[in-house]
Amino acid sequence: MREIKFRGRDISGGAWVTGDLNILADGRVYILHPVNTQALYSCRFAGVSVEPESVGQFTGFKDKEGKEIFEGDILITDKLGDVDDPSFLVVWHDGGWALVDPITDKYIDFLTSYNADNFFVMRS
Repeated sequence: MREIKFRGRDISGGAWVTGDLNILADGRVYILHPVNTQALYSCRFAGVSVEPESVGQFTGFKDKEGKEIFEGDILITDKLGDVDDPSFLVVWHDGGWALVDPITDKYIDFLTSYNADNFFVMRS
């Protein structure tokens, strides 16, 4: 089963947090994550207010170093020797995770388990 989670930048400290996405009616955006409790059947969640523009969904893929790749991440590679800037933005496009050239805004390729380990994540 695919793991569905989101990542966003904490508005108070700038740290990245991951968990479930919660958007309130007034537009505030939170990432919720479980909090350890001592009770056997208790489950609590803590919400961290995040910058809405920083929120991205987990793609299900990991980079060359095992880091999770999220929507909005910048990926770099040394596998494409003929490109001026070997960095790409991860976006949702046409039913899949795609790589976009940040300079030309052109879609380069879809991100797949086949090519994900050719890249390194540089956070957005």
